[in-house]
Amino acid sequence: MLHNELETLLNIQINKELFASYQYLSISSYLKQSSIGLSNLSNYFKGESDNERKHAQMLIDYMISRGSKLDLQEIKIPCSDFSKENIAHDILFIFEKSLHLETEVNEHLKLISNKSDDLNDSNLNDFITSNFLSEQIEAEYELNQYLTKLRMIISDSNANLGILWFDKEFSNH
Repeated sequence: MLHNELETLLNIQINKELFASYQYLSISSYLKQSSIGLSNLSNYFKGESDNERKHAQMLIDYMISRGSKLDLQEIKIPCSDFSKENIAHDILFIFEKSLHLETEVNEHLKLISNKSDDLNDSNLNDFITSNFLSEQIEAEYELNQYLTKLRMIISDSNANLGILWFDKEFSNH
């Protein structure tokens, strides 16, 4: 059985993972609209939504295996209005929001890892470290790279053409 404090932190993390899944699903739907038409980016964010939901399920399964109580909380409503001054700025906003979201998820995972270490729960610490933390570092690095490219595209006079190229880059995701 998990320490009560760790159980609470895991329940919060599950909520964060499910919110991230909702947020990425909202982004995917926005990008798929016929007025936007960035299907490769839409598919990328749909995949991210699926990954976040899988993370939540992994945490749920872990809690059950440890005999802990699952306490699902209300999931806040994700942002669905990504309209800025033009499509290039919309995409930049989406990636900035995604990086912020991943950073927030990562910070809470580190909190769980540190608290599990403090409470001598090496099993939970190993589970979080091996299944989540390295993946979070990679996700943040990838999003930072995309943001760098987007900022270069936006500074160009052919930003819309750059966004089409950027969308094509995601055809293999």
